[in-house]
Amino acid sequence: MKTIISCFIPVCLAVAVKAQQIKITAGTSLRTSKQLQLVLSQGMDLENNADLQLPTLQVLASGTADSRISGTGMLTIGQLQINKQAGSKLILEKDCSIAGEVNFVEGFLDLNDHTLHLQPNAILKNEQAGSRIIGNNGGTVQITINLEQPSNLNPGNLGLIISTAAEPGITVIRRSHQVFRNGGGSSINRSYELSPENNTGLNASITMQYFDEELNGLNESLLELYQSPNNGKSWYARGLRERNISTNEVSADLIASLNTFTLSTINNPLPIKLSSISISCNSNQPTIKWKTVNPQDVQSFRIQKSINGIQWETVTGNIHPQPSSQHEYSYTDQQLPAKYYRIQSLEHNGEISYSAQLRTDCKGKGNSFSLLLNPVKETLQLNITANDPKQLGLQIIDPQGRIIRKISVEIQSGHSIQSIPLPAGANGLYHIRITEKGETVWTKTFLKV
Repeated sequence: MKTIISCFIPVCLAVAVKAQQIKITAGTSLRTSKQLQLVLSQGMDLENNADLQLPTLQVLASGTADSRISGTGMLTIGQLQINKQAGSKLILEKDCSIAGEVNFVEGFLDLNDHTLHLQPNAILKNEQAGSRIIGNNGGTVQITINLEQPSNLNPGNLGLIISTAAEPGITVIRRSHQVFRNGGGSSINRSYELSPENNTGLNASITMQYFDEELNGLNESLLELYQSPNNGKSWYARGLRERNISTNEVSADLIASLNTFTLSTINNPLPIKLSSISISCNSNQPTIKWKTVNPQDVQSFRIQKSINGIQWETVTGNIHPQPSSQHEYSYTDQQLPAKYYRIQSLEHNGEISYSAQLRTDCKGKGNSFSLLLNPVKETLQLNITANDPKQLGLQIIDPQGRIIRKISVEIQSGHSIQSIPLPAGANGLYHIRITEKGETVWTKTFLKV
């Protein structure tokens, strides 16, 4: 038999909470004129099968056992407070809406593949490591807000701070807590999806916040912002303006459009779609081979190498894709081999993504030199790789052919970077000459600006 309750005073809910489960049947009407509190303690559940708007109702989840909110009706409440024993959860088994705030004291709110809707003025309050939103099974916490030239705005206190001189307009912001994985790369346990009304030429800055418990084993000292225009199917690195591991924030600028964002590390990028990839040593020279599953989407490939898996150098020009997904690409590094290699993919839509890292123990011969930056302002940075320790002579030659700086450096085997301050002088084309035992082994022209 359907039960219909119409109540104006706290007695109705006070009596209801004595049951092990609170059940509101379809068609029930609850109208409240005062602030009410409904306590879900010791595993008590709320099953709501009616469409209820209760902006003055505070639901308090407490106790040691998990509690659940379920049912078929849409439920809007004023406040939700999570104050359970450490590690215990309030689990959503239906979508809910919050008019005021979600206050975290202890315990977790598990989205459990459902949506927690925040009304435009609603906020998350006091999220912390031991009391926060989780959602390994999926789900989002979502707010819809009008963004008009926002400046350091954190809508709903969701942990995404947005600034832009443009007007994105009505924007849906969704936060989720599943890990993005493709091949060898992965993200932290947090991402944001934005759907603005106007989404071009925004030139936005964003700061993404996170908890240490969401790092998913990644090194936060290497975190960068990653962006996806297609809901996580492919990614490209946005880099960063600032990384603060004390406040758990990563910031980036010059973002033209707002879509999906997460954090990953520079040595663990979310990778491109490859059906195979391998590396081998041929005459002590590394050869990389790969196949791609989506050649029609790729504009070009490039090979990058690194001594330490952190700083990467591009060693090829553009390698253009072939029409067939069965085509095997191959590249052999003729220079001094590095320890790590990866493939960079530039797609037609402007996305840049990376393969998993490949490691090799090929032993090459000789030296390798390159400039990290050219043109150069005040300090020249020389990238040196050598198989064994040695002493090198370095000379800087001005546009008139005069040697204006001459130094000797001791280098160890492996990779090193030498910083060489340039003497004051006119701008123009200068030269660097490297000698070993009196013989010139490398020269390079650079522009001083």
